[in-house]
Amino acid sequence: MNFSSDGEILDLLKSKLVTYTKTNKPSYTKANNAFKFYSLMRQVGFQATKKLYSEPQFYKCLNALLDCEISKSHLQNLNKNPNGKVIPFVRMFELKMCDQMPSDYQIPVSQYSPKSGLYLVA
Repeated sequence: MNFSSDGEILDLLKSKLVTYTKTNKPSYTKANNAFKFYSLMRQVGFQATKKLYSEPQFYKCLNALLDCEISKSHLQNLNKNPNGKVIPFVRMFELKMCDQMPSDYQIPVSQYSPKSGLYLVA
């Protein structure tokens, strides 16, 4: 999943991790904590964040992000790609067969090519 801004991520987390209090008011504490975890992971990286948290707490926060449909590969590459934009592999190697030569290209004529057509040698 690609995100263009932190606002999109926060909105996604708030929509998925909302809880309700006894008075039936929405509480976004889990969403805010998950967003802080995401921001820390983006700043220092996956492995460094893992060292800062205890193992159960790290996996609890990680699973909160995974439950919101943020892929683990996206989280592991946050430090390398901080804006979160990913170029699909297919678009990276897009080939257009009609644009193989420049528009002003002329096919060279060889002095050794036959004038009246090609002949097969038996």
